[in-house]
Amino acid sequence: LAFLDYETYPSAIPRYNGYRPYQQIPFQFSLHVIETLTGESNHCDFIYTDQNSPDEHFSAALKKHLPKTGSVIVWNQKFEKGINEQIGKRLSKYEEFMEDINNRVVDLMVPFFGKKTTYDHPEFKGSASIKYVLPALVPNLSYKDMHIQEGGTASDTWNRIVSGEYSEDDKNIKIQALKDYCHLDTLAMVEIWRVLESVSRA
Repeated sequence: LAFLDYETYPSAIPRYNGYRPYQQIPFQFSLHVIETLTGESNHCDFIYTDQNSPDEHFSAALKKHLPKTGSVIVWNQKFEKGINEQIGKRLSKYEEFMEDINNRVVDLMVPFFGKKTTYDHPEFKGSASIKYVLPALVPNLSYKDMHIQEGGTASDTWNRIVSGEYSEDDKNIKIQALKDYCHLDTLAMVEIWRVLESVSRA
């Protein structure tokens, strides 16, 4: 199982060739991999903060670290699958790779969302957001003490980094904060999956 999460920035004015206004720029991912049902998860991540397009670097890193087989677990598949399709259109050499990822995607949000809801909890407050599901099912994990707590702040922070708005020391602090936030997104999925897997065996 590969638990995968992307962070992106929707630039109003296209920053790189091949982009439309407000099209999401993927600049970061976090990946937790579990090789056996009871095994520990292994983590790796990627973030790109240079001036040119992240596409090639992002795709190459993903191809290097993502297992070639097994399910790819995301939260809200429409988002990650859409990013993969767009990268494949911009970079033809990664089109087949991105299609393969999308064919393996499983949406962990499904049990908590819409007509297919099979797991509900009062503390979800009617939401399928991972920000509500995580503390309800895994109380020892939460976003509330994070320097970056949601995707909009992550997006804005990356834009400020690449726009040169921070000193070198502050830039490094912000990059680590972005890594910590994205890391929690995939760790959250791992731990929520463990809860669901345990319930399914009960």
